[in-house]
Amino acid sequence: MMNIAKFTRITTIGCIMMCELVAFSYVSLRFVSMKYTDNTMVYRGYFPYNITYSPNYELTMIGQSLGAVYGGSTYAAVDTFVAMLVLHACGQLSNLKDDLRNIHSYDKNDLQARLKKIVEKHNYIAWFVLNKSVNSNSVGLTENFPNDFERC
Repeated sequence: MMNIAKFTRITTIGCIMMCELVAFSYVSLRFVSMKYTDNTMVYRGYFPYNITYSPNYELTMIGQSLGAVYGGSTYAAVDTFVAMLVLHACGQLSNLKDDLRNIHSYDKNDLQARLKKIVEKHNYIAWFVLNKSVNSNSVGLTENFPNDFERC
């Protein structure tokens, strides 16, 4: 269980750092390439105000840059959260497997209580996995909507 938790922690940190690196690299390279092209913004878009004037241009560039970084970190956080849930369920199932393997070491008086506890834990894990898989669809929707809205 601890090995799975350590692996999950390393995976989560690595994924978030890579997504931040990609977002910062994209924004930085976009700023460099804007000197040589006629694009004036990080993302192409239509704005309800004139972006050619000084304070509007800088504020829009800052907003788009922050949107790219925060959008990348949101995607990374949600994806690694789902991966963490899957690995957590795998760890719980391995604990359940170990409990079943060691069931013969209990005395006959305690066997019924242990089996009841194992069945309850199995039902809880099944509920956890089913509940999280249903909720992950709604998490994906709430993840995509603000980022798509920001890009429009």
